[in-house]
Amino acid sequence: MNTLNTEDAKERILSASIDLFSRKGFDATRVNEIAESAGVNKALIYYYFKNKEDILDTLLEAVLAKLSASSMEFINSYIVPMCFW
Repeated sequence: MNTLNTEDAKERILSASIDLFSRKGFDATRVNEIAESAGVNKALIYYYFKNKEDILDTLLEAVLAKLSASSMEFINSYIVPMCFW
């Protein structure tokens, strides 16, 4: 399997999930809808994710990682220099 194409498919699944979860809500969104919106078959979703909750967990982990990185950047840029005054 081509890594570029598989990563692209995974990103399309995540993007479709964000769109559908934000418009319809998590509970109202079906895996079939995510597959259709992402342009993949349902089996490919289950290749990457155990279930719909796993998709949400992956999205939340990404948000938390970005928040953590931003927080560390802020601390290193503004807080740490103040400690050495």
